[in-house]
Amino acid sequence: MRQLLLFTSAAVIGAAVYLGVNSDKKQTENPQAKSAPEIQVKKSQATEEVVSEANNSQVIEDVLNQAAVAVVANKSQPATEAKKKPESKVVKPAVKTVTNSTKKVITVADKKEDNKKEIQDEVSTGQASAVNQTQAVLPGGLNNLPNKKIIGNVSMLASTDFKEVSDETKAYGTTFGFGIGYRVRPQYILRLRSSIAKDLSGGFEERLNNTTLSLSHLPMKIADKTLLIPIAGVIYPTNKDSKVRDEMHGGVSLTPVIIQRITAGFSLRYVPTVVARSHKFTTTRVGTTNNQYTAQQTFGADYMFTDQLSVGASYTFVQNWSYSGRQKDYQYTTDISSSYFFRDLSSFSVGINTGGLLYEAERGPDSNVEFYDPNSTSFYMQYGITL
Repeated sequence: MRQLLLFTSAAVIGAAVYLGVNSDKKQTENPQAKSAPEIQVKKSQATEEVVSEANNSQVIEDVLNQAAVAVVANKSQPATEAKKKPESKVVKPAVKTVTNSTKKVITVADKKEDNKKEIQDEVSTGQASAVNQTQAVLPGGLNNLPNKKIIGNVSMLASTDFKEVSDETKAYGTTFGFGIGYRVRPQYILRLRSSIAKDLSGGFEERLNNTTLSLSHLPMKIADKTLLIPIAGVIYPTNKDSKVRDEMHGGVSLTPVIIQRITAGFSLRYVPTVVARSHKFTTTRVGTTNNQYTAQQTFGADYMFTDQLSVGASYTFVQNWSYSGRQKDYQYTTDISSSYFFRDLSSFSVGINTGGLLYEAERGPDSNVEFYDPNSTSFYMQYGITL
């Protein structure tokens, strides 16, 4: 708990310092902004923002997926075996001589020290096994990542929608993700993550998404069958739209991943994320308002049929606030997927993803949240490997 408080305090202080430094800069409307009605471009900009910020969510997904495939490769012993005490050695009676009496004293002292060490080992091993039991029921946790200083991760995702092939608006795309992690301490991992998206349906344009540097702590057991994985991150605008159109300086994020085991194979997860950004101006070059704060909440459920095969579903709700404090761009995303984790620290996933705005200027609020819509649902396949 002390480590959690230190971790959270450092993240909050870093965010405060970052925002404090940038708050001195005058936030005004962009003088180079083009005169364009905000209603016409609001929907497209919101969609692009979701795409550009998806890299931050990919960091969280990497944390979960890398752990899941590592659990398969380095599966720990059951808790009953871990807690089983080693057989005690029988101490031979000491002969009543001065020399042997001295030996007896030394032997008893050594035995006490050994017993103390055995108890400590048993407690630590038992705690690790309890954590692993919780982690093993879903793609989550970090306890069994490869025990080395540098950890790499690459992934390839291909997606398309369910529109007719003859439809001019049908989309195809790929995303290549790459990242590297460094184990700062046994309990802390520093990650640098980015991705490149390529459109295959139109101009074949390549887009570098924003880069995120994150610090994550290994899972901590905070309650019975409950794990907490805190992640703090810094976002650098390598995405062209974020850097040029929005003139973004950067951002900070804080994500506590909470995993609750319900049964042996079924678990729930709650992933709230808070993002704070800094821009040169309050408006973009196209005349729309920049988002200063974002609050994202993901509710998910996972079921593991075996140690290698799992299915999951999630719902994500996103809220944005402008520099004037106005709430805007209510967005949602639903996801249903199935994953298979190989024993070589790789994984393959297939799923469908549906997203959109919960509020549109032309129609007003919309409470329809769907897991499938032929016009907005995408089908994707993803392969990832931990190096």
